Amino acid sequence: MNYIFIDGMSGMALGLFATLIAGTILWQIGSLIDKAGNNPFGLALEAVGKVAQIAMGAGIGVGVCLKLKKTQPLVVASAVAAGMIGSYAQALIKGIQASMESGAAFSISLASAGDPMGAFVGAFAAMTLAALVSGRTRIDILVTPLVGLAGGALFGIGVGYPVSLALTELGNFIAWAASLSTVAAAVTGLIVSVVMGVALTLPISSAAIGISIGLSGVAAGAAVVGCCCQMMGFAAMSFRENRWGGFVAQGLGTSMLQIPNVFKKPVLFVPPILSSAILGTVSVLLPNGTQSLGLFATRTGSGMGTAGLVGPIDMLFEMIGAQGCNVGLAILWVVLFCFVLPALLTLAIAELFRKLKIIKYGDLTLKL
Repeated sequence: MNYIFIDGMSGMALGLFATLIAGTILWQIGSLIDKAGNNPFGLALEAVGKVAQIAMGAGIGVGVCLKLKKTQPLVVASAVAAGMIGSYAQALIKGIQASMESGAAFSISLASAGDPMGAFVGAFAAMTLAALVSGRTRIDILVTPLVGLAGGALFGIGVGYPVSLALTELGNFIAWAASLSTVAAAVTGLIVSVVMGVALTLPISSAAIGISIGLSGVAAGAAVVGCCCQMMGFAAMSFRENRWGGFVAQGLGTSMLQIPNVFKKPVLFVPPILSSAILGTVSVLLPNGTQSLGLFATRTGSGMGTAGLVGPIDMLFEMIGAQGCNVGLAILWVVLFCFVLPALLTLAIAELFRKLKIIKYGDLTLKL
C-alpha cells in the first residue's frame, strides 16, 4: 500500500509540480502582464504555461518512475505516453463516441490540463507492465513499449476514468455543500481545512488530492488556509528549536519535515490542526467585495500551502481576477490568513501546551 499510495503518489506530486502547478503560475503571471492582449512576453508566458499544463500526464509518468526507481529508458518512455493517454481518458472516450456517431475521422482537442488520477493509473500500470518484460527479449525495443503502452492505456481509460469521475463528483458535492448556507459553508471550511492540512504534513500528496477532487471556490480557499496553518504553524511553533533555517525549511518548503517528531509524539499535531479548524472556518465567511463571501482559490493551489508561495499566489490571482473583488481587501486577507494568523495562532496554542508541559523543548527539533 505504501508503494502505491505514499511513494507512488509522491512521484505523482513531482510531476504535478513540474507541469500543472508551475505552468499555472507562469500562465497567471503572463495573463497579468498581457492584460491588454498585445504584450509578446506575457503571451509567451501564457503559451508556455498552457503547454506545461497539457503535459501534466507526461510529467506524472516521469515522476512516478523516478520515485519508484524504475528508470529503464523504455519503461519511463512507456509511462510518459500512458500517462498522457490516461490524463485525457474522458476526451478520448468522447472523441471515439463522436467519431462513431458521425462517421468522421477521430480527433481530440487538448486545450487544457487533463485528469491527474487517470494519468497516475495509466502511468503506474505502464511502468509496472513494461518493467516486467524489459530486457527479457531480443526485441526489447518493441516489446517493452508495446506492452507498457497498451496495458497503461487500458488501465488509464478503464480504471482511471471511473475513479476520476467519482473524485469529480466528490469535489462537486463539497462545492454544493459549501453553497447551501452560511452554516454549511463554515462546517465545510472547517472539515476541508483540517483534512487537507493534515494530508499536506503526512507523507501523502495533498496537492494531488486537491487537484484530483477538483476543489474550487471557498472550499479550495479553506484548503489553502489549512495547509498554510500546518506549514507556517510548525515553522513558528518550532522556532526556538530550529531558528531561521528551520523556519524557512518548513514555512516555504514542507511541514513534512516534522513527521518523525509527530510520529514519536502525536500531540504535536494538535496546535496546527486547531488553527486550521479555526481559520478555515473563518475564511469562508470573510467579505471580499463580490456578492458572495469567503476566500477562494483553484484546485491547483488548494493542496500547496506556502510551499514556494504557490497557495497564496493562486488564491490572490483567483480573487483579484473575480469581478467586483476588492483588491486591497484580497491582499490583506491573503497576508493575514496564509502567513500571519496561521503562525501567530499556532504559536499561541503551542506556547500554552509548553506551559502545561505537554510539549517540551526538543520535541520539535529538526535534523536538517
